[in-house]
Parts: sequence; structure tokens; C-alpha cells
Amino acid sequence: MPRLITDITIHASPAAVFDHLLALHSEAAGQYRYALLGIRIKGEYELIEQTVPRYLLLRTTSGIEALIELSLESVDDGTHLMLTADYALPGTLLGGSTNRMTLEAQLERDVAAVLYWIKSALEVPPDLIERTAE
Repeated sequence: MPRLITDITIHASPAAVFDHLLALHSEAAGQYRYALLGIRIKGEYELIEQTVPRYLLLRTTSGIEALIELSLESVDDGTHLMLTADYALPGTLLGGSTNRMTLEAQLERDVAAVLYWIKSALEVPPDLIERTAE
């Protein structure tokens, strides 16, 4: 199984990041939709372990086979969020080894984009704080 490891630093507390991740999980109700190089994949997942506010473990139950760990660590300027995913792409998507590399590269870019999206949702620009305080 391929392994994807990526991380990001978010300027928010581990508790705030953890709460946001749980809210996303609740909103999704255990379902996901994903387009990988134009191929639509629908699936379900479950939260199988959590340690507040440090760790979440998710497992997909359909669609892309995956075990996803989200680890949160407090750092001086916020939270270091590490995502590790062991996954297997459906055989119908793979075709040849060139296609595999292209699909895996797309998946890596998409996961990085999701982490950045989470970061942007949690970080409030300082100028916005100043404007709302006035």
C-alpha cells in the first residue's frame, strides 16, 4: 500500500484545530466525494479512534481504501498537523504504472490543498482582527 505523509503548521491551538476537524467529520456524516483526474469516487469512512485534542484515526469503508492518521502537536506558533495515509487506489483507476504515478501525484496535491484549506479556515488575518475590534 502506498503511504502519503504531509504536514502543515496552523496558527491556532491544537484544541481549535481538533474541534474544526471533528466539525468537518460531523458535517460530512461519514461520506466523501472525490474526483481523481476527472473520475468521480464516492465512498464512506468512519472515525475509529480519537485522543482529544491530539489524534484522529479514520478508515474508509468504501471507495478508495485508506487508513488516515491525523496527529496534532503544539508548537510555539500554533499546531503542527501531520497527516499519514496508507491507501490503495481502485484497480480500475490504475491501468499502467504511468497512470499510477499521475494519480498518486494528483492525490498528494489534493491532500496538501485540503490541509491548506483547513489552515485558511482557522487563521484569521491580523488586519481582519483589527477591523472587527474597531
